[in-house]
Amino acid sequence: MPLDLIAVGDVMLDGALPAPVAGGRVHGRIELRAGGSAANAALTAARLGARAAVIGRVGADAAGRLVADELAAAGVEPLLARDPQARTGCVVVVGGTSIVADPGASVRLAPHDLPATLEGRAVLVSGYSLLQPGPEAAARAALERARTDCLAIDAASARLVAVFGVDRFLEATAAAGVLLANAEEARTLTGLEAEEAALTLARRYRVVCVKLGRGGAIAASGGDVVRAEVQPVDRADTLGAGDAFAGGFLLSLSRGADLAVALRTGCDTATAALRHRDQATP
Repeated sequence: MPLDLIAVGDVMLDGALPAPVAGGRVHGRIELRAGGSAANAALTAARLGARAAVIGRVGADAAGRLVADELAAAGVEPLLARDPQARTGCVVVVGGTSIVADPGASVRLAPHDLPATLEGRAVLVSGYSLLQPGPEAAARAALERARTDCLAIDAASARLVAVFGVDRFLEATAAAGVLLANAEEARTLTGLEAEEAALTLARRYRVVCVKLGRGGAIAASGGDVVRAEVQPVDRADTLGAGDAFAGGFLLSLSRGADLAVALRTGCDTATAALRHRDQATP
Protein backbone atom coordinates (compact mmCIF):
# COMPACT_ATOMS: atom_id res chain seq x y z
CA MET A 1 0.00 0.00 0.00
CA PRO A 2 1.50 3.37 -0.99
CA LEU A 3 2.15 6.04 1.60
CA ASP A 4 -0.20 9.01 1.71
CA LEU A 5 2.62 11.56 1.51
CA ILE A 6 6.34 11.37 0.81
CA ALA A 7 8.28 14.59 1.33
CA VAL A 8 11.81 14.93 -0.06
CA GLY A 9 14.36 17.56 0.89
CA ASP A 10 15.63 19.47 3.87
CA VAL A 11 15.38 17.83 7.27
CA MET A 12 16.88 19.94 10.03
CA LEU A 13 16.69 21.04 13.63
CA ASP A 14 14.47 24.10 14.07
CA GLY A 15 14.94 26.47 16.96
CA ALA A 16 13.48 29.69 18.30
CA LEU A 17 15.26 32.13 20.63
CA PRO A 18 14.08 35.34 22.29
CA ALA A 19 15.49 38.62 21.00
CA PRO A 20 18.94 39.38 22.45
CA VAL A 21 19.65 42.47 24.51
CA ALA A 22 23.07 44.07 24.10
CA GLY A 23 25.13 43.63 27.24
CA GLY A 24 22.38 41.86 29.15
CA ARG A 25 20.92 38.43 29.90
CA VAL A 26 17.61 37.43 28.35
CA HIS A 27 15.26 35.03 30.08
CA GLY A 28 12.77 33.41 27.75
CA ARG A 29 11.57 30.24 26.13
CA ILE A 30 13.97 28.35 23.84
CA GLU A 31 12.34 25.93 21.41
CA LEU A 32 14.00 23.02 19.61
CA ARG A 33 12.16 20.65 17.29
CA ALA A 34 12.48 18.58 14.13
CA GLY A 35 12.05 20.84 11.13
CA GLY A 36 13.01 21.69 7.59
CA SER A 37 10.38 22.13 4.88
CA ALA A 38 10.14 18.43 3.97
CA ALA A 39 9.95 17.31 7.60
CA ASN A 40 7.35 19.94 8.46
CA ALA A 41 5.05 18.84 5.63
CA ALA A 42 5.37 15.18 6.63
CA LEU A 43 4.72 15.97 10.31
CA THR A 44 1.56 17.82 9.32
CA ALA A 45 0.32 14.89 7.28
CA ALA A 46 0.96 12.52 10.18
CA ARG A 47 -0.98 14.78 12.56
CA LEU A 48 -3.88 14.52 10.12
CA GLY A 49 -3.78 10.74 10.41
CA ALA A 50 -1.90 10.05 7.17
CA ARG A 51 0.90 7.57 6.55
CA ALA A 52 3.85 9.85 5.83
CA ALA A 53 7.58 9.55 5.22
CA VAL A 54 10.38 12.05 4.80
CA ILE A 55 13.56 11.54 2.78
CA GLY A 56 16.57 13.67 3.63
CA ARG A 57 20.08 13.76 5.04
CA VAL A 58 21.16 14.57 8.59
CA GLY A 59 24.45 14.35 10.42
CA ALA A 60 25.61 11.29 12.32
CA ASP A 61 25.35 13.36 15.48
CA ALA A 62 23.11 13.86 18.50
CA ALA A 63 20.97 16.42 16.65
CA GLY A 64 20.38 13.95 13.82
CA ARG A 65 19.28 11.29 16.29
CA LEU A 66 16.97 13.78 18.00
CA VAL A 67 15.35 14.73 14.70
CA ALA A 68 14.90 11.10 13.61
CA ASP A 69 13.46 10.09 16.99
CA GLU A 70 11.02 13.00 17.05
CA LEU A 71 9.83 12.24 13.52
CA ALA A 72 9.29 8.57 14.35
CA ALA A 73 7.48 9.42 17.59
CA ALA A 74 5.12 11.66 15.60
CA GLY A 75 4.32 8.85 13.16
CA VAL A 76 6.57 9.91 10.28
CA GLU A 77 8.83 7.29 8.72
CA PRO A 78 12.31 8.90 8.79
CA LEU A 79 14.13 7.71 5.66
CA LEU A 80 17.25 9.65 6.53
CA ALA A 81 20.81 9.20 5.33
CA ARG A 82 23.39 9.80 8.09
CA ASP A 83 26.32 11.94 7.01
CA PRO A 84 29.57 11.12 8.87
CA GLN A 85 31.23 14.37 7.81
CA ALA A 86 28.58 17.11 8.05
CA ARG A 87 26.50 18.05 11.08
CA THR A 88 22.72 18.17 11.07
CA GLY A 89 21.42 21.41 9.61
CA CYS A 90 19.73 23.96 11.84
CA VAL A 91 17.43 26.95 11.40
CA VAL A 92 16.99 29.36 14.30
CA VAL A 93 14.41 32.15 14.53
CA VAL A 94 15.66 34.98 16.76
CA GLY A 95 13.16 37.35 18.29
CA GLY A 96 10.38 36.02 16.10
CA THR A 97 11.61 37.77 12.95
CA SER A 98 15.29 37.15 12.15
CA ILE A 99 16.30 33.75 10.74
CA VAL A 100 19.75 32.18 10.93
CA ALA A 101 20.19 29.08 8.77
CA ASP A 102 22.98 26.52 8.69
CA PRO A 103 21.93 23.90 6.10
CA GLY A 104 24.55 21.39 7.23
CA ALA A 105 24.09 17.87 5.91
CA SER A 106 20.82 18.70 4.12
CA VAL A 107 22.72 20.22 1.17
CA ARG A 108 24.63 16.94 0.74
CA LEU A 109 21.48 14.96 -0.13
CA ALA A 110 22.39 12.71 -3.06
CA PRO A 111 20.46 10.55 -5.55
CA HIS A 112 21.72 7.38 -3.84
CA ASP A 113 19.98 8.53 -0.64
CA LEU A 114 16.63 8.01 -2.39
CA PRO A 115 14.81 4.72 -3.03
CA ALA A 116 14.52 3.52 -6.62
CA THR A 117 10.87 4.59 -6.73
CA LEU A 118 8.84 6.99 -4.62
CA GLU A 119 5.34 5.59 -4.55
CA GLY A 120 2.80 7.69 -2.68
CA ARG A 121 -0.60 9.28 -3.08
CA ALA A 122 1.28 12.58 -3.00
CA VAL A 123 5.00 13.31 -3.35
CA LEU A 124 6.40 16.71 -2.41
CA VAL A 125 9.89 17.83 -3.44
CA SER A 126 11.33 20.82 -1.61
CA GLY A 127 12.56 23.66 -3.77
CA TYR A 128 15.36 24.27 -1.28
CA SER A 129 16.88 21.01 -2.52
CA LEU A 130 16.26 21.62 -6.22
CA LEU A 131 17.58 25.18 -6.20
CA GLN A 132 20.95 24.53 -4.54
CA PRO A 133 23.92 22.94 -6.31
CA GLY A 134 24.59 20.24 -3.71
CA PRO A 135 21.19 18.51 -3.51
CA GLU A 136 19.92 19.51 -6.99
CA ALA A 137 20.66 16.10 -8.50
CA ALA A 138 18.75 14.38 -5.67
CA ALA A 139 15.74 16.64 -6.17
CA ARG A 140 15.74 15.97 -9.90
CA ALA A 141 16.00 12.23 -9.16
CA ALA A 142 13.01 12.48 -6.83
CA LEU A 143 10.94 14.15 -9.54
CA GLU A 144 11.93 11.43 -12.00
CA ARG A 145 11.39 8.49 -9.61
CA ALA A 146 8.02 9.61 -8.22
CA ARG A 147 5.11 7.29 -8.94
CA THR A 148 2.11 9.36 -8.00
CA ASP A 149 -0.88 11.22 -9.37
CA CYS A 150 0.00 14.22 -7.20
CA LEU A 151 3.62 15.27 -7.70
CA ALA A 152 4.33 18.69 -6.19
CA ILE A 153 7.22 21.13 -6.05
CA ASP A 154 7.53 24.06 -3.66
CA ALA A 155 9.32 27.10 -5.11
CA ALA A 156 10.81 27.71 -1.63
CA SER A 157 12.74 30.97 -2.17
CA ALA A 158 12.36 33.86 -4.59
CA ARG A 159 16.05 34.66 -4.27
CA LEU A 160 17.10 31.09 -5.05
CA VAL A 161 14.67 30.91 -7.99
CA ALA A 162 16.18 34.09 -9.43
CA VAL A 163 19.73 32.74 -9.08
CA PHE A 164 18.74 29.33 -10.45
CA GLY A 165 16.93 30.89 -13.42
CA VAL A 166 13.21 30.90 -14.23
CA ASP A 167 13.50 28.92 -17.47
CA ARG A 168 15.72 26.37 -15.79
CA PHE A 169 13.25 26.02 -12.92
CA LEU A 170 10.33 25.49 -15.29
CA GLU A 171 12.32 22.88 -17.22
CA ALA A 172 13.42 21.04 -14.09
CA THR A 173 9.88 20.87 -12.70
CA ALA A 174 8.08 19.96 -15.91
CA ALA A 175 7.07 16.57 -14.49
CA ALA A 176 5.32 18.13 -11.49
CA GLY A 177 1.57 18.57 -11.57
CA VAL A 178 1.33 20.91 -8.57
CA LEU A 179 3.32 24.08 -7.91
CA LEU A 180 3.34 25.75 -4.50
CA ALA A 181 4.73 29.29 -4.17
CA ASN A 182 4.31 32.41 -2.10
CA ALA A 183 3.48 35.74 -3.71
CA GLU A 184 7.12 36.81 -4.05
CA GLU A 185 8.14 33.49 -5.60
CA ALA A 186 5.20 33.61 -8.02
CA ARG A 187 6.18 37.16 -8.98
CA THR A 188 9.76 36.06 -9.61
CA LEU A 189 8.54 33.24 -11.86
CA THR A 190 6.13 35.41 -13.89
CA GLY A 191 6.61 39.11 -13.18
CA LEU A 192 2.93 39.19 -12.18
CA GLU A 193 0.94 39.60 -8.98
CA ALA A 194 -0.61 36.64 -7.21
CA GLU A 195 -3.83 35.85 -9.12
CA GLU A 196 -2.44 36.64 -12.57
CA ALA A 197 0.72 34.71 -11.73
CA ALA A 198 -1.32 31.68 -10.63
CA LEU A 199 -3.36 31.70 -13.85
CA THR A 200 -0.24 32.08 -15.97
CA LEU A 201 1.57 29.24 -14.21
CA ALA A 202 -1.55 27.07 -14.42
CA ARG A 203 -0.87 26.81 -18.15
CA ARG A 204 2.19 24.72 -17.21
CA TYR A 205 1.03 22.93 -14.04
CA ARG A 206 -2.26 21.18 -13.33
CA VAL A 207 -2.67 23.08 -10.05
CA VAL A 208 -0.92 26.23 -8.86
CA CYS A 209 -1.26 27.50 -5.30
CA VAL A 210 -0.01 30.91 -4.22
CA LYS A 211 0.29 31.39 -0.45
CA LEU A 212 -0.42 34.91 0.79
CA GLY A 213 0.58 34.63 4.45
CA ARG A 214 -1.97 36.38 6.63
CA GLY A 215 -3.96 37.04 3.44
CA GLY A 216 -4.75 33.34 2.99
CA ALA A 217 -4.11 31.66 -0.35
CA ILE A 218 -5.36 31.35 -3.90
CA ALA A 219 -5.23 28.38 -6.24
CA ALA A 220 -5.68 28.08 -9.98
CA SER A 221 -6.40 25.13 -12.22
CA GLY A 222 -6.92 25.82 -15.88
CA GLY A 223 -8.86 29.07 -15.96
CA ASP A 224 -10.50 28.62 -12.56
CA VAL A 225 -9.36 30.47 -9.43
CA VAL A 226 -10.43 29.88 -5.84
CA ARG A 227 -9.53 31.78 -2.68
CA ALA A 228 -9.40 31.00 1.02
CA GLU A 229 -8.79 33.22 4.03
CA VAL A 230 -6.72 32.19 7.01
CA GLN A 231 -7.58 32.52 10.68
CA PRO A 232 -5.22 35.01 12.34
CA VAL A 233 -2.68 33.67 14.85
CA ASP A 234 -1.03 36.02 17.31
CA ARG A 235 2.52 34.76 16.82
CA ALA A 236 5.51 36.54 15.29
CA ASP A 237 7.35 33.29 14.51
CA THR A 238 5.44 31.56 11.69
CA LEU A 239 8.33 29.37 10.54
CA GLY A 240 6.91 26.17 9.05
CA ALA A 241 3.37 27.45 8.49
CA GLY A 242 3.78 27.31 4.71
CA ASP A 243 5.12 23.76 4.94
CA ALA A 244 2.14 22.75 7.08
CA PHE A 245 -0.12 24.32 4.48
CA ALA A 246 1.54 22.18 1.81
CA GLY A 247 1.04 19.00 3.82
CA GLY A 248 -2.65 19.63 4.41
CA PHE A 249 -3.34 20.93 0.89
CA LEU A 250 -1.64 18.02 -0.88
CA LEU A 251 -3.16 15.40 1.40
CA SER A 252 -6.65 16.75 0.72
CA LEU A 253 -6.04 17.13 -3.01
CA SER A 254 -4.64 13.61 -3.34
CA ARG A 255 -7.72 12.20 -1.58
CA GLY A 256 -9.97 13.63 -4.26
CA ALA A 257 -11.14 16.90 -2.68
CA ASP A 258 -12.02 19.71 -5.05
CA LEU A 259 -9.68 22.67 -5.24
CA ALA A 260 -11.67 24.93 -2.92
CA VAL A 261 -11.86 22.28 -0.20
CA ALA A 262 -8.15 21.45 -0.52
CA LEU A 263 -7.24 25.13 -0.28
CA ARG A 264 -9.43 25.58 2.80
CA THR A 265 -7.79 22.51 4.36
CA GLY A 266 -4.32 23.92 3.69
CA CYS A 267 -5.12 27.24 5.36
CA ASP A 268 -6.75 25.55 8.37
CA THR A 269 -3.81 23.17 8.70
CA ALA A 270 -1.28 26.01 8.72
CA THR A 271 -3.18 27.71 11.52
CA ALA A 272 -3.51 24.47 13.47
CA ALA A 273 0.24 23.82 13.14
CA LEU A 274 1.11 27.14 14.78
CA ARG A 275 -1.38 26.53 17.58
CA HIS A 276 -0.05 23.00 18.04
CA ARG A 277 3.45 24.45 18.46
CA ASP A 278 2.24 26.74 21.23
CA GLN A 279 0.51 23.85 23.02
CA ALA A 280 3.58 21.62 22.66
CA THR A 281 5.91 24.21 24.23
CA PRO A 282 4.15 25.77 27.21
